[in-house]
Amino acid sequence: MSEKIRLFENPAACCGCSACAAICPKNAISMHENAEGFLYPQIDDARCIACKRCIAVCPLRRRTEEKRAQLRQPHVGIINLQYTNNYGASIAAAVLEDTVRQLLSGTGVRVQTVHYAPDFGSGSLPKRLLDEYRYAGSLSEFWKSLKGRYGYRGRTSAPQEQKRQQRFTLFSDKYMDLTPPVTNAAQIIGDTNYVAFIAGSDVIWHPQRVRSSRAAGYFLQFAGDGVRKIAYAPSLDCSDAATLQKLKKQYQNGISGFDFLSVREAANVPFLQSLTEKAVQVCCDPAFLYTPVQYDGMLADADLEMPEEPYIYVYTLSDSPRLVEYAKRLSAQKGMPIYYYAPNGGDFGSDAVSCVTDGPCEFLRRIRDAAYVLTNSYHCTVFSVLFEKPFLCFFRSKTGNKTQALLETLGLHDRMDTTENTADADAPIDFAAVQSKVAAMREAGLRYLRQATAGLPEKAPADAAAD
Repeated sequence: MSEKIRLFENPAACCGCSACAAICPKNAISMHENAEGFLYPQIDDARCIACKRCIAVCPLRRRTEEKRAQLRQPHVGIINLQYTNNYGASIAAAVLEDTVRQLLSGTGVRVQTVHYAPDFGSGSLPKRLLDEYRYAGSLSEFWKSLKGRYGYRGRTSAPQEQKRQQRFTLFSDKYMDLTPPVTNAAQIIGDTNYVAFIAGSDVIWHPQRVRSSRAAGYFLQFAGDGVRKIAYAPSLDCSDAATLQKLKKQYQNGISGFDFLSVREAANVPFLQSLTEKAVQVCCDPAFLYTPVQYDGMLADADLEMPEEPYIYVYTLSDSPRLVEYAKRLSAQKGMPIYYYAPNGGDFGSDAVSCVTDGPCEFLRRIRDAAYVLTNSYHCTVFSVLFEKPFLCFFRSKTGNKTQALLETLGLHDRMDTTENTADADAPIDFAAVQSKVAAMREAGLRYLRQATAGLPEKAPADAAAD
């Protein structure tokens, strides 16, 4: 007796293309119209010889099988903050993913960035709302909802934000292999054959996140036994010993399951090391894993008409009267225009050019081609260093400690402008010495990743017959 062939458990899954009926050597398949007028295949079991050509030719069944094969492939998932539409977070996420993929080349492992996008905490732009209104085609309602919330002042129009969002989407589509979005850590694994997860980088271990329900995701507590857990340069971004001590138990539980531990700032090593017997290493931000030449592709993708005259690039994420005053003074002294991104305040004059619609590639290009860079951003500082720009960083309470730590590591403490230290953008920088330190940081980061990913995949792919 021949095997009975069933093309679909649910007829609604059929697209009605008739490919199965056309290829059947016994004319055992005919297309029948349902009450709504859609055509569906019906198989005459008496004629069917179970050759399965119909299944092989079916585009939807083939797509399903391809999807299952992809899920059976060993995966490494990386969890970070790419969902925030922050330039540095997106670029660093893309660089880390690509670096790990290169290290695992030839192993058959697929490296993806997990699109883990939980609800935002206070102080963050609510992309959850942006997605809701963007897909509904009503961005104006989104901007109305922002007034008086999240510290945002409504200085950007809906069309401008839409263009910026499009550029972020283009960037992630080209430079990252993103999973479907998940809002709960328990949803991350699903049917995917994960052999390892990497937590990092950026401020995923900030006390605010450790206190929240998001901690399970950023500490990889959802991953089961046999899945390697790696922390690559997550940042606590906290120098307050009292705050960390209050969260000692949460941090101890959080890092207990890791096979490899590292953090971005050396100042946080003693605290974490007191909570575990595993060695806690210091690794550089993923943005440093690329040499400047490796950014050429992103720079070439910048959709900009660059000015011919020298300019000053200003990137500020919070009010900084000292930065604004210095930028205007430097502009007057040098006779250079100001190009700026300052969504939360800063009057740079009527002749200044807003860069609010820039995406990650445009952000990189602004820095690379600037005559001077003034910022209070960690990652803008990172790229100013990589592209060897005359720059100043103005102390910002939320990120000042991590930026100051980076500058001290690179011997550039004099580039931080504070109320106690007035910095000079024209002060010389020994970039040869700086790049030597960056190269050492890069090699240490790559060495750590090689060690942490060595031997993958260790977990055997799921048996195809199980499907």
